[in-house]
Amino acid sequence: MTGVRLAAGVELGVATHAGRVRTENEDDYLVLSLPERGVLLLAVADGMGGLAGGADASRAAVRALGTVCAERAGEADGEDLLRAGFEAAAARLRQIAMGNARLAELGTTLTALLVVGDRAWLGHVGDSRCLHVRRGVVEQLSVDHALEEPRHLLTRCLGAGQEGADGDFVSVEFRTGDVFVLLTDGAWSLLPVVELGAQLRAASLQDACEALANAVLERGAPDNVTILAARLDPSAGGTPHEVEFQNAELRPRSTATRRARSLVSSRWPILLLLLAVLVFALAWARWQSGFDLFVLLKRWLTT
Repeated sequence: MTGVRLAAGVELGVATHAGRVRTENEDDYLVLSLPERGVLLLAVADGMGGLAGGADASRAAVRALGTVCAERAGEADGEDLLRAGFEAAAARLRQIAMGNARLAELGTTLTALLVVGDRAWLGHVGDSRCLHVRRGVVEQLSVDHALEEPRHLLTRCLGAGQEGADGDFVSVEFRTGDVFVLLTDGAWSLLPVVELGAQLRAASLQDACEALANAVLERGAPDNVTILAARLDPSAGGTPHEVEFQNAELRPRSTATRRARSLVSSRWPILLLLLAVLVFALAWARWQSGFDLFVLLKRWLTT
């Protein structure tokens, strides 16, 4: 469990999972909450599947962004702060790539929402998404930087040999009770917006995030799944409160525990090893004492 101090008017929910096909979760997320300064940063990143260092890339990106926002919160305009954080993330990826030839092509998406008081800004590059939910109505705020055909071919990202952080940065308006959802493509590609809006309206955010992630798992989840949501009420009074949420991967409900065959530990290597040992033992017995199991079996079957 991870503890986070949130402002009185903030509710949080999060769920992440490797999915049913991938063996490693290359998604990462970050929650940076500084209630005394009225700052909340949410970010998700999806390391580029198939490239070495995907998990390293997403982890490095969200941490570099978080470091800049924590150190400079209140010193710069929200948009400028996000831009600086994205540039720091891109620089960190270049640094990692230069230090290890195997990681020369590492890259990641990065989508972040920065809330300062009653104002918010969105920074985005790649095909993870930021959604705005008001009374069950879902609006996509981010633009996918990817080609529809072939699917999942990114046109913009951090790293992967690209210089700088060619992201989109915009201010975002919100009202009391609005929900913002950041999610990777492994989640949104299998979640109809109507279902997502209804679930977020009907349940606590943590329950909703877990239910939505489980729905994705039940539909096959061929990619990593990460859903991070926050409900905002900047006018709420009261002192900050401590909340805990799972920092480990979601444990699916019993109805969603069937694992893909590619994720089940294969028994074939063990069976082949046992067979080889048996054959060797029979050969050794025949050589040492003339014992031949196959001859005995043949006599038994013919009698």
